Amino acid sequence: MNSKPPASAVQSVVFDALAKLTGRPQSDLLLGTRLHLGELGVDSIMMLELVLELEERLGTDIHSERLDQGDIATIGSLVRYLECIDD
Repeated sequence: MNSKPPASAVQSVVFDALAKLTGRPQSDLLLGTRLHLGELGVDSIMMLELVLELEERLGTDIHSERLDQGDIATIGSLVRYLECIDD
């Protein structure tokens, strides 16, 4: 049984985790903000930390081997990916 929070809660968790990880206020984060390429500067180690944090907070498994760049290009694409996880 999937006990993942509703979609709006997923977005809230992602924004909170990214703010904590990057040290930026949530008000600076937008769904179109790119995770890499200078906007947030999330590198591979930070991405691993984010995945672990989101797994714990959302109570789901994020299979990193199934992620592609499109799934994690922006905050919005990450939120959509997480909303569609069916573990």
